Amino acid sequence: MSDAPGAADLRYVQPAARSRERGLPAVGFRLVVPPGVELLDPPAETDVLVTAVERAGGAGAVQGELVITAFTAPLSIDGPAILRSLAESAAASLLDPPGRAHLGPGAEIDLAGRRAWRIDAEIERDHAGEAPPCPHASLVAMGHARPATGVGLLILLLARDRPWPSGERMLSSLDVLAPDEPATT
Repeated sequence: MSDAPGAADLRYVQPAARSRERGLPAVGFRLVVPPGVELLDPPAETDVLVTAVERAGGAGAVQGELVITAFTAPLSIDGPAILRSLAESAAASLLDPPGRAHLGPGAEIDLAGRRAWRIDAEIERDHAGEAPPCPHASLVAMGHARPATGVGLLILLLARDRPWPSGERMLSSLDVLAPDEPATT
């Protein structure tokens, strides 16, 4: 599977200024969105930058959801340990009662030449105590290529089935933009 955008793909760019305007960490990103995936505006008063959702047949059951939030951290001190800690903290939140999940061990991965930490999980019960429609989760903490920028993305990938090709494609296409980088496609 190629990460290069195809003719039908959407090349989405969110500049750092957009998150700064909402009072969030000044981090932007580039993302390739495959056909059939809809980008949703973030809910007001949340730290969500964007949500991407794919539904069966365009209007049916949710096949997968990718949620992107931003963080700031001193990545130049010990980036791998900080990325791991951020991913582990996000994964642990899946266990908040009445939630119940089985967490994988986690691993350092490479995303578009960027160091990241990924933890996969299987969710049995969500925070409402219900079986979720998308029980397969991955939590990924990804820093900028220049750790001194201190910015990065925390990504939650939820899927009905594993693998979710559109979700994995979006994840592998992500590129973090620092506050001083132009938001070009």
